[in-house]
Amino acid sequence: MENFKIITAENLDSQYVSIADKISDTVISASYRTLLNFESPGRYQMPAGDDSLEHDIKSYLNTIPEAELQTGIRKIVQPGFIPKISDERLFRSIDMQSSYSVINQVFNDPDGGLRPLSLRVDLENKGNSNLIMNVNQLYCAEETGPTSKGSDHVYMQAVRIDAFGNTRQSPLLDLEGGWDNKNHVNWKNRGDIKNLVNFNLDYGRGWPRKCTVVVAMSVRSSEGLIKLIDKIAEKAKEEIVKYAAATAGALVGAKAGAVLGSTFGPIGTIAGAVAGAVVGAIVAYVFDKLYAWFKDLFSGTKLFKPATLEYTIPYNGYKTNNEGYTVTWTGHNGQYEAQIEAVLEWGKGTGVPTAIKHGKFTNSTVYKVNNENKIGFYWNSGKWSNTGKWGDTKGMASVDSPICTVGNFDKGELNILVIGLDGKVWHSGVSVELLKKIEGHPFGEYRGWQPVIDGQFILGTKVAGASRGENMIDIFCVGTDGQIWTAAKGPQTNNVWAGWWTINGMNAIPGTPLSAISRSAGILDVFVAGFDGRVWTASYDPSSSGTWTDWFYFLDYDQFIPGIEITAITRKENQIDLFAIDMYGSPYTATWNPGEGWQGWTKILSGEFTPGTTVSVACRTPEHLDIFAIGLDGRVWTAAKGPQTNNEWAGWWPIGDPVFEEGSAIAAISTFHDMLNIFVTGKDGNTYAATFDGEKWNWDNIG
Repeated sequence: MENFKIITAENLDSQYVSIADKISDTVISASYRTLLNFESPGRYQMPAGDDSLEHDIKSYLNTIPEAELQTGIRKIVQPGFIPKISDERLFRSIDMQSSYSVINQVFNDPDGGLRPLSLRVDLENKGNSNLIMNVNQLYCAEETGPTSKGSDHVYMQAVRIDAFGNTRQSPLLDLEGGWDNKNHVNWKNRGDIKNLVNFNLDYGRGWPRKCTVVVAMSVRSSEGLIKLIDKIAEKAKEEIVKYAAATAGALVGAKAGAVLGSTFGPIGTIAGAVAGAVVGAIVAYVFDKLYAWFKDLFSGTKLFKPATLEYTIPYNGYKTNNEGYTVTWTGHNGQYEAQIEAVLEWGKGTGVPTAIKHGKFTNSTVYKVNNENKIGFYWNSGKWSNTGKWGDTKGMASVDSPICTVGNFDKGELNILVIGLDGKVWHSGVSVELLKKIEGHPFGEYRGWQPVIDGQFILGTKVAGASRGENMIDIFCVGTDGQIWTAAKGPQTNNVWAGWWTINGMNAIPGTPLSAISRSAGILDVFVAGFDGRVWTASYDPSSSGTWTDWFYFLDYDQFIPGIEITAITRKENQIDLFAIDMYGSPYTATWNPGEGWQGWTKILSGEFTPGTTVSVACRTPEHLDIFAIGLDGRVWTAAKGPQTNNEWAGWWPIGDPVFEEGSAIAAISTFHDMLNIFVTGKDGNTYAATFDGEKWNWDNIG
């Protein structure tokens, strides 16, 4: 099946073998130390903390019958014995008398763990994309027999590795006991569901999305094995991210470069949606080496090598669908065989609303892609209600694609841009003034969609746009290679699209949303959440060098999740306000003006949100700020700053009782000096609008 495959060590790209060897050396060395501890606990001490490789390996090895365990131990204590590792120098450098963990000595990692690369909250409940795995039957051709702890139960458990390398464990599945020679149980036939995996796959950006699942089976318990898989995957992710940072110029800093040196080659797109697949292949590679070593030590033991499965979640217009596969798992030289039914399913998606006010007028428009991939619009004047209806711009995009709007209101024109279903940026426009025509098209009539020259991007990627002058549009996207790309249209390009050009020196996770503003005539500023958890920016000012500045971070706060959206606004000339929610769920802001420079990052009161949630902003006047985000309870929460709050932040307050999915995007605008409008997609797929008229909020379902 094209959306499913088994991953083995052979699937690992050669450029990552050094990473895999480094991790497998660590695991085997830790296993060696653990076996020495079995033989002489007083002499070979275990690490003090329980959260170590050695403790997980010891838990796993406890499933081996005592007699076989002792046979293996006698082999490793022979003079001159060295574990099968790729770099014997690493083994010899380990002080076996030390109470420190082998993993710390081998990795010698001064940077510590890196933050997760998750672009969306990992929800517990079923979502639009899900992976379900049930064990239908198990055949046993031998006596399972007692283990060192006296149990003959068989267990299964799984670790999911998402596209960004983050892991999640499934609950432990007990496949019952009493397994004898030629024993066979078919749970599906007897109507008993043995559910192994029910993973929500709603994460990340762009299509297709990959999910890797490592399935582990064990006699007695898989607890130690599953923790070991989790740790190997976590270390693989950290090493890949450091590799990406050092080789792709992601500006993590000198420490990563010092650790990695110049060992590795070009990173390509590993920082993006294929990271999880590489992590899965590294897990398979490490266990191939570990089990080859264990097989020599414990030739008759029922140690089952985990199976690594990769699922690709396609983009199918978010129409409800599912695909099923039967996975055959074998263990202990074919003496055990399990039939696992795997179902990959996806359903209707959630469109992302975008709203814009029509310049000096009180009119406004909301855009959203529907479940038929059509880009719709809802036009309104003043207070929003459900008395209007959705129109069709005649454009197509993936349902999770945000629409970019750039106003050219001196000309009476509104421009809209989006990544189309072919991965290219497409552009259209409409006249928003009653008596003005745009390229022959009257008020309210969208001109035909046209591609913005060449260029290929991940579906669902945000197009960031800004206008730095009359009839000028500049757009920005993170490419499939992780680089920041820009294109432009205006008098300087003879009013045709030109580009794409890279803003060199920065790489981001493909699909990362950028923010772009023009704080003054001719000037552009672009912002991105980098690999190191900092917010980076570059600027263009034609009156100075006429080229882009180098990328730099302006405030040394590194607690943002790489790849999240940093909201940037300019509410008056030469004023910048930034908003983001960090990896702990706290909202932060930073500001810039010529007199004070950069100030912040400052925490905005005590709000608590899903880490990485996007903050939306509306300005009733240049002195009034209103911000919005979906809270942990699914409600919309707001805070404000302005003359009415003595120019200090006040809030947070909930806006009514409607409940939305955590992390949902909010579109916010102000069409009048004392009016606010927000738009959110509900769990039913409809768009909900709330209007503040100066006294109270009112919600409407606008379809």
